[in-house]
Amino acid sequence: MKKLAVLVILVLALSVGAYAQMFAGATYHVSFPFKETKDFISKTSWLGFGLEIRKVVAENFTLGIEMDWVKFSDDVTIGPITERRTINSYPALLTAYYYVGNKEGFMSYIGLGAGIYYIRNKWGNLVNDNIHLGLAPELGFIYRIKPHLGLLASVKHNHAFEAGGWTHIYWTVKVGVLWRND
Repeated sequence: MKKLAVLVILVLALSVGAYAQMFAGATYHVSFPFKETKDFISKTSWLGFGLEIRKVVAENFTLGIEMDWVKFSDDVTIGPITERRTINSYPALLTAYYYVGNKEGFMSYIGLGAGIYYIRNKWGNLVNDNIHLGLAPELGFIYRIKPHLGLLASVKHNHAFEAGGWTHIYWTVKVGVLWRND
């Protein structure tokens, strides 16, 4: 999986011409478990970050790649036993975004990520690793504070489809910085 991610990043980076517009960003994530994920761990995750690259391919439209890490953790008591439960989620998503608004100030966007989620579930001494296919619709905005620097905030719905008997769904609030080379 790491080789695939490195290959996709290299292809995107090399495909950007000298005058092509590109976004590169780093984000902090707060995530909220939902449905089956919440049944396993109900606590909010304050541990998460992401890196992304977006290439402008048409007016108001980008394609890119996003790689994230989110860790959920909780002590769960069942009868007399308390066990430590963790979920580590590593999405690697190809993304598409559509933008509206002022490119020199405030732009809102809607997007969709599709790809794989490597997810490790751990409870007590048991570990379950699975690779899931998943989708992640996203709604957000970018506020340009300098010619090449913007602030990003968004809400994303992560849905990792069933694999190995596990389905994971969680919401993520992303905040971060986005560099733009135009």
